[in-house]
Formats: sequence, structure tokens, C-alpha cells
Amino acid sequence: MAGSPAVQDFIRSHEGEKVRVTVDVVKHARSLSQNAYYHGVVVPHIQRMFEDAGTTLSHDQVHEFLKMHVMKLHKVVLSPDGTPSVIGGSTTSLSKSEFSDKMAQIQQWASEFGYYVPDPNEVYQAGDRAGPPVIEGSHQERLARERTANRSNRPRSL
Repeated sequence: MAGSPAVQDFIRSHEGEKVRVTVDVVKHARSLSQNAYYHGVVVPHIQRMFEDAGTTLSHDQVHEFLKMHVMKLHKVVLSPDGTPSVIGGSTTSLSKSEFSDKMAQIQQWASEFGYYVPDPNEVYQAGDRAGPPVIEGSHQERLARERTANRSNRPRSL
């Protein structure tokens, strides 16, 4: 605060000098549980979405895709010669609220393709082979039916 004794002492101690004082709002960075949800639930669901469409991507590739194309965390910078370049952004600088908004954007984006990304409060048992809920009539539902049919047609080993 401008009137606080610490600020007044600082200004007095630099009398006659040029002083720059900066005041910023402190943002509460995304939480560890938000980050765990993103990397443990969201990214794997989107990774499966890509696999169902025939594209295999690593966890990191899905993360980069989401940052650039869904969360829009990239920015355009000009190189010294004036050429524009796109650089990736980071989720680490997001506040808890901003991060939650980005997760909602990803869920909305996935739903446009018939995929469901569960909320953090929805719990699936570890090892649940059924996976997340499937939206009826979606591409995801058709693929799930095909996978089930393929499993039942496989020869069983003894």
C-alpha cells in the first residue's frame, strides 16, 4: 500500500533518485490437482479421440495441440527480420479460474465431435475398461460398438 510504512521508508531511502514502483494483482496459479486432472484425464481422453480417428499422438503432442488449437495459448511474434512466427504458450501461467475456463473449452470442443471429457468430480475406477460415457449416436459410440464386436470375434487363447 502506498501509505504503508515500508513503502514510505523505501521512498525516503531513495530520496533524489528516480524510483519505479509496480503494483500487480497476485493471481493464484493453477493448482496441482487441476494439473493432475488435465494430464491424467483430459489429455488421455483427447488422445483416445485422435486414436479413434486413426491418428496416433503422444501425450506431449496432444498437450501441444490443445494449447495451440483449443486453448489458443500461442502467440505470434516478429523475428528480427520482421518474419512472423508462432510460438507456443504455457498453461503454467494460468490462474485457477483461467485454467478451469480452458478445461471447459476443451470439453466443449470434444463434444462437438461427439466425445465426452468428464468433469474433475466424476470418478472412474482404475482399470475400468469401459472407459468414459459415450454420447449416443456419435462417432465415438459407433467405434465403441466396433471395438466390442472385434473383441468378441477374436480367438481366445487357452
